[in-house]
Amino acid sequence: MKRPETPQSNIDDVTTFTGSGDQKVPPEDPPFSHGFLDNDPETSKARSIYFKIVGGTIFLVLTYVIWGVLPIYWASVFKLYDHAHNLHGWIVVSIWSVLTLCLRSEIRGCL
Repeated sequence: MKRPETPQSNIDDVTTFTGSGDQKVPPEDPPFSHGFLDNDPETSKARSIYFKIVGGTIFLVLTYVIWGVLPIYWASVFKLYDHAHNLHGWIVVSIWSVLTLCLRSEIRGCL
């Protein structure tokens, strides 16, 4: 049995009416029909809200990094060379890391 053919409608041709009189309400735009730099009022408003949120977040993160993290770094390197000559210690290396390096380099008698 054959299906009956249905006429295809075009979204641009559809106009909805609400209420009484000659008030015409345009149909809603399909999703993703506007670009980021469009000049229509809805997109401009959404773009300004986006920039406020992203700009505020970047400002807060940079403020935290400058006043919270960098002073710890600057304090750790303050007068570093005045006390570095007093450091004595051993370098401890795991035997497994040495064996792995020897096996990867394929050098006989590495140890």
